[in-house]
This record gives sequence, C-alpha cells and structure tokens, in this order.
Amino acid sequence: TVSSTFEAVVLLNGGFETVHEFRSKSDVHKIQLLVESTGWGIHAVIVAICGKMVYERISSLPTFSQVRSQAKRNIITKMIIPMIFCSLCYLLRAGWMAADFISRIINPETTFES
Repeated sequence: TVSSTFEAVVLLNGGFETVHEFRSKSDVHKIQLLVESTGWGIHAVIVAICGKMVYERISSLPTFSQVRSQAKRNIITKMIIPMIFCSLCYLLRAGWMAADFISRIINPETTFES
C-alpha cells in the first residue's frame, strides 16, 4: 500500500536506530495507524451495506417466494454469513489498530505490534 511504502521510505532514510524506536517515536507511524484503522472500519461498513443489499435483492426476486423455507434459509445463509464474518474481521482489525494508535499516545513505549 501507499502508506506502507511511505513508512518504509521514512524508516530507511534514518533517524531511528531500531524499528521499535521508529514505532514508538515516529509521527508517520502514528498517522499510518490512524489512516489504516479508519480505512478498515470504512471497509467493514461497506461490506455490511453490500450484505444488506444482497439480502434485499435475493429476497425480492419474484421466484424466491416459491422456494421452500429451508432452501431459502440455505441460500441466504450461504450468501450472507461470509459477508458478516468478513465485516466483523475488518472491524476487529480496525479496532486493534485504533487501540494501538491510542496506546501510543498514552504510553509510547507500549506496543501491540511486538
């Protein structure tokens, strides 16, 4: 990604002896954590919205009302459950990155990454 490449360039340009020092003192790393956390959170919301749209589209099909209830449940489950899990995974990743960002502000020596 662009932010990871930018972070690598800043790290390689020097000024930090170790990666741990870079993670604890670099404003670039803090900004990347904030941007990625926001991005993953937005991605989670978008996947949830798409899941809702898929559900509404499937349930509004004219022939869907003629399908047995167990078959309906199977169709919906196979389409929606993976989207729900995907959204929850993205949300979890966003939460961990946000927690890491906040912990770096409160106590820069503490890291979720090591």
